[in-house]
Amino acid sequence: MPWHAHYYILNDAHEPVETTLSEWCHWRAANDPIKRTDIDINARVTTIWLGMTDDVTMQGPPKFGHMIEGPGLKENWAHSLTYEEALARHDRIAEWLRKRVARYGINR
Repeated sequence: MPWHAHYYILNDAHEPVETTLSEWCHWRAANDPIKRTDIDINARVTTIWLGMTDDVTMQGPPKFGHMIEGPGLKENWAHSLTYEEALARHDRIAEWLRKRVARYGINR
């Protein structure tokens, strides 16, 4: 199967709409991150719209990505499928991360 990328932006209702690579790049530059919460100097959660799929390695609907940085964490990601789910999950991760920082500090 040939590889073919698909790019999506979010419309005003926060639903994915397929677009060109150029429009996707411009949209990402203007709209990401969707939400960022800094817990401390070395602890944060950042939610972005990934907005990409392809026919081989990233099949399925486009996703939101939650990048989680904090004590003892490296390259931790979670994913959500809808805008509402992404915002709610972002807040849950931020609360979990606040508790982790309080328990372990920021230098782990």
